[in-house]
Amino acid sequence: MAKSKRGVSLKDDKKLSEVQKTQLKAKERVNKMKSHQRIPPKLVTPDEQKHENPKEQSMNFASSEKSKPSQNWLLFKTILAKDPVKPHFKKLNKSGKAGLEKMKPNKFSNNITDVVALDCEMVGGGDNGRENLLARVSVVNKFNEVLYDSFVKPLEPITDYRTQYSGVRPSDLETGADFKEAQEKVAGLIDKRILVGHDIKNDMKVLLLSHPHSRIRDTSKYKPFKQLKSGKPSLKFLAEKLLEIKIQTGEHDSIEDAKAAMSLYMMHQKEWERLRKEKKAPRDKPIEKAKMRRNWERTNNSDKWFNKRK
Repeated sequence: MAKSKRGVSLKDDKKLSEVQKTQLKAKERVNKMKSHQRIPPKLVTPDEQKHENPKEQSMNFASSEKSKPSQNWLLFKTILAKDPVKPHFKKLNKSGKAGLEKMKPNKFSNNITDVVALDCEMVGGGDNGRENLLARVSVVNKFNEVLYDSFVKPLEPITDYRTQYSGVRPSDLETGADFKEAQEKVAGLIDKRILVGHDIKNDMKVLLLSHPHSRIRDTSKYKPFKQLKSGKPSLKFLAEKLLEIKIQTGEHDSIEDAKAAMSLYMMHQKEWERLRKEKKAPRDKPIEKAKMRRNWERTNNSDKWFNKRK
């Protein structure tokens, strides 16, 4: 058997090399385990951030800083869109005190959908302010985007502004639209569309408009809503019960009310339309007794029946 210079056989030399290989592999595993250990995050100073790539900054908005505001958070706020999409409603806190969020004036949308919601604010006219007069009208689409909102100059003198409920003041009506202008605008928006509202007959009455009954969805008359409370449920009750929001806590807002009515309809749209189809479906009418007798005479005494006809 051939021997190496060290006096060890080749077989022994091979065995030694395999052992060395296993030892090397074991060392590599240990090194890998050490490399995978968690390293505490490095705090980045504002001076260091200036030299970093801005693209890399925009990808990570988390921060390990706790004592002072994060520079990454300040960067994130600048990247936010100028007009971010806001929720229409603010849900109730556990205390139940929080209501709707005070929002900035709405921008009008041109997205006129197949479903629109309408709400009006009214002031009083006539003796003791009992007659309802249109003072404000708002229309929203099914995404709760405002299509139209305007104060309206009533056709008759106002005797009661009802400000505690309507939110209308004399200064609001000074720059309001003419009644005919508002009427034509609303008529164009609701034409050939499904109209949603709460007790909407009152709104249509002050607008001096009409709408096909088959295209009206009134949240005050929807049967499942009426079963929640004896009598006619108010929009305020439905919003708090089903949408978990508080509305009409003080002065009413026609945009807020229109959005609440639309949200209620869109939440129950499939079931609402299914119930309407079932109601429209033809039913088997009971056959009159006289008609049953004539049919019997035709089949059993056909000759006598024909003689009577002659």
